[in-house]
Amino acid sequence: MSNSVTIDSNKDKQAGILLFTLGFLAFWANGDNYAAAPLLVSIAYDLNLGISRAALSVTSYMMTFGVFTLLFGPLGDRFGRGRIIKGAAFGTAVFSILGGFAFNFPSLLVFRGFNGVFAAGIFPVTMALIGESFSDEKRQGAIAQVMGMMFLGGASATAIGGVIAHYGSWRGVYILYGIAELILAVAVCHGIWRGIGCRKSRHSRSSNAS
Repeated sequence: MSNSVTIDSNKDKQAGILLFTLGFLAFWANGDNYAAAPLLVSIAYDLNLGISRAALSVTSYMMTFGVFTLLFGPLGDRFGRGRIIKGAAFGTAVFSILGGFAFNFPSLLVFRGFNGVFAAGIFPVTMALIGESFSDEKRQGAIAQVMGMMFLGGASATAIGGVIAHYGSWRGVYILYGIAELILAVAVCHGIWRGIGCRKSRHSRSSNAS
């Protein structure tokens, strides 16, 4: 009896860590693009562009995000959702930081475009992972928490971006978001997927193979 209680307690703890990590990853990843709105004037001035041309950096992110969102769902089924989220978290962190070091307009477009590619791997795969990692009675609440953090990240991003850009630089905004995403990516790789998500993905693949 005590062993059963301990196992259930460990599962609940793993589920809590999983939910916490995915929620904050969704917060920063979703805010990454929305934070660009108050930065456009500074970007245009710094890179000697018109504002309408600077806004293409947002288009670059959103276009790749939209296209690759369609692809990462099947990739998660094929290679495992935990593996896809780990790669996507590191990718979006790296290219967000690189965006802060863009040296001209083409480099900014490339960095933001790749940022959108990897960010697209976070949201659909996260929802699928939560769907298979939580029981029926807890699933809706878990999904609601992650989606709430995701929308909160988007809603607060313009304020975060505006404050940092006002007192510092638009480059600092992208670097801050990238560092936050990098910390969460490291957390993901240090044991999160030894628990619920990893076991479920292996079980799913073995069931498909049989």
